[in-house]
Amino acid sequence: MMMMTHGTFRLYDSEIERCYTKEALEVNAKLLEANPEYLTAWNYRKLVVEHILSHSETDTEIDPDSIKPVYSEELRVVRLSEPLI
Repeated sequence: MMMMTHGTFRLYDSEIERCYTKEALEVNAKLLEANPEYLTAWNYRKLVVEHILSHSETDTEIDPDSIKPVYSEELRVVRLSEPLI
């Protein structure tokens, strides 16, 4: 059984409120670093990233300078969550 932490409750609150902000990603990253097997957190993270990327578009083009930090942070979180081999 998973222990409910403050971060877990914040994740649920953010998901219910559809809070798709960079602050929500930061809280989510801390939660995933502690428990990378928490699939609900990964699914929520995907929604937040999709939202941020969809709002970084200008007309029909995506500004590469605005999305690079998003992808860099995603790569960092995934790497921290990978099991050591």
